[in-house]
Formats: sequence, structure tokens, C-alpha cells
Amino acid sequence: MQATFTMKYLRKEDHLLMPPLAKLVVTQALYEMLFQYVLTPEKEKDLLDFINRIEVHQKNNQYRTTPFSLPVEELQFLEEGIEELKLLCWQLVPVHVFEIEIPFPPSSEDYDKAKDQAEQILTDLFVFNWQGENEILVYSAVSV
Repeated sequence: MQATFTMKYLRKEDHLLMPPLAKLVVTQALYEMLFQYVLTPEKEKDLLDFINRIEVHQKNNQYRTTPFSLPVEELQFLEEGIEELKLLCWQLVPVHVFEIEIPFPPSSEDYDKAKDQAEQILTDLFVFNWQGENEILVYSAVSV
């Protein structure tokens, strides 16, 4: 089967990008550093969700060198904690969001094959992460 997929540009977002060495920092330590910036139960829930997303990314990407980032907009609950992340070498980077369309139903065998082939091609082209089932985040000027 020949790889077949289409890419549709959706938008540009500003993300805070976790430095590669941060994977060595235990997420609990990150939680303790940022806890001082969460003053309400809602913000603490947001912080726990943020830490959980880092942990899930690390577990799901053990064999790929893909960066972890989140839109700055989603991290506004940290307020001054965003500056703390920057001091820990998190970088503000532009991220381009694309929709990937695979012309098979997700339940079909051809879908998985086509998605794997699309991922191989995309990996050769640029640094990216899947965002959900059909969107990718493309990192410009990021080395892994």
C-alpha cells in the first residue's frame, strides 16, 4: 500500500517547551516548585493535570525523541510560575498545528497501516508530536 494522507494547516500557537534534560528532573520536584503558585483547588487540579501530562508523555515516548510542550495559554493558571519554568530552561517556541487526514475509517486495518506510514514520512520531515488522533504539533527550530 502506498502511503496516503493529507495535511491541513490549522493554526500557530506559542508553547512552552520542556528542555530535554528536564526528563531527568522528577515530576514530583516540579510539582513542589510550582505548588507555591497555585492558590485555589482549581489551580491545584490544573497543576496535577499538567504534571500528569508530562508523565504520560514520558511513558508514551520512551523510544522517540519527541519534545513535550503545552500552549502558553493553557499554563496561565501558573501565573508567575511560567517565569519559574523559563528559569528552568523551558523555551517559548512557535508550534504549528496540522490536521492529518487518513482516508480510511479508524476501525479499519488499512487505517493503522496508513497512519504508521504517514508517521514514518512525517518523522523524516520534521520534529512533531501527535495531538489526539488526527492532529500533529510541528516544532520549528527545535533540535532533539
